[in-house]
Amino acid sequence: EAQAHSFLGSSGPEGLKPLIRSEISTGLDFLRGLEGDATEDFQVTMLLTWDTAGTHTPDGRGFDLFTYVQPLPYVEPMVDVEAHRAERKNPTIKDVQWVSDRKHLEELQRDAGV
Repeated sequence: EAQAHSFLGSSGPEGLKPLIRSEISTGLDFLRGLEGDATEDFQVTMLLTWDTAGTHTPDGRGFDLFTYVQPLPYVEPMVDVEAHRAERKNPTIKDVQWVSDRKHLEELQRDAGV
């Protein structure tokens, strides 16, 4: 623990960036080799721990970094989105007209079962 604290204290966030970049790149390169370019979105989970540090841990580091990378599954779109341009005559004053305007949106939600 002391060695990890010393490394992290002296290296700071900038010292971790190359290690983290290398870990993520290795995982992404491996998965892209298996799946080609079919997947664009990935979930990356990293665990930094000194509890497992041992002879396999690089000298002077005092901690292990475990990295898990997986493709994000495709999820069907769940909702329709509507966007409309709106303007106020005086942007410093809020208008209560939105209450009436919202009725149409509430009907759309009700029809969609949301």
